[in-house]
Order: sequence, then structure tokens, then C-alpha cells
Amino acid sequence: MSVSATSVWGKIWVHPKKTMEAILQENPKKWIIWLAIIWGILSLWLGLSTSSHEQVHALSTGVEIALILIVGAVAGIVHLYVGGWLLQLTGSWVGGEGNFVDVKSAVGWNFYPNSVAILFGLLGVAAFPNPWLQLAAGIVYIVGAIWAFVIFMNLLAAAHKVSAWKALLAFIIAVVLVLVALMVITLLAPLLAPLFR
Repeated sequence: MSVSATSVWGKIWVHPKKTMEAILQENPKKWIIWLAIIWGILSLWLGLSTSSHEQVHALSTGVEIALILIVGAVAGIVHLYVGGWLLQLTGSWVGGEGNFVDVKSAVGWNFYPNSVAILFGLLGVAAFPNPWLQLAAGIVYIVGAIWAFVIFMNLLAAAHKVSAWKALLAFIIAVVLVLVALMVITLLAPLLAPLFR
């Protein structure tokens, strides 16, 4: 399946695995940095918009915009590379053949449907206090996020040349590894804190 630059944006929604296979054959690096930056910015914007922390709302608009643009962009790129590396590793444990570039491409293209879903989340925040528009945007956001996850499992499956179920297993293993690492850091932090005083 050959994918033109314009058709990839539509085909990824209905034929994610075939679309990813075509992307990997043609140019796996194209667009992924920009998709990561956009996703990072939108994710942070949604997170700050729904935050109840007074410090966030005390920021001036200019500072908040700069924070969203800079930190969001950096976070998106870090997520692209760390997520690509971790999912390449865990995918190889379940029989996946994807190299770092291919898996990173799958992670990067996953940011596109996620960003579209996040836009509906932001629409729901902007719709306040209209409850019906908030509800409609919220439902589309949830359905979009679920479909984006299904798309991601197919993108990851294409990158690793495995089934979507094995891609899901690789994803679950990666999440467990991250949770274990966070637990270890949380447990060790109080013990190591006196060394840095």
C-alpha cells in the first residue's frame, strides 16, 4: 500500500497497520518530531487547563503560554525517544523485530490521533459553562482516546511485525517497568535525600 503525503492523515484512522507499513517503507522519520512537539504542547495545555493547583492559575498568560510551548515541546520529544527505546526493548521480548527507528516512528505517528482527541478535550474545557457542549466534547474525547489507543497498538504491531495483541503485551510490560522504576525511586528518595544535604 503506497501512502501519499496527504492520504496518510486519513488512512491512519481506518487502516493503521497498513498505513504504518507504508510509512516505514517510504520515510519512517518524516513528521514524527513535529507530531511529538504538537502532542506535547496540547497534552500540557489540557493538563494545565484542567489543573486545580493555584500556582498554575497564578501564572500570567504570557508565562503560561511560554511554559506550555517550551516544556510541552521538550516533553513530547523526550516521550518520543524514551517511549521508542522502551517499546523497542519490550517488543523484542515478545518476538518483535522492529528497530529503534521503526518503533520510534510508530510512537510518533501515535501522537497524531492522540492530538486530535486532546483537541476535543480542550474544546470541552473551553465550552465551560455550557454543560451540553462540554458533555459532547467529553464523549468525543473519550471515544477518540480509546480509538487512538487501538490505532497505536496497530502502529506498534506494524513496526514490530507482530500481532496487535503482542504489541499490547509489549506496551503493558513497558508500563509495568515504568511503574516499578517509579516505585523504586519513591522508596529510595527518602533514604538518599540525606546524602545530598
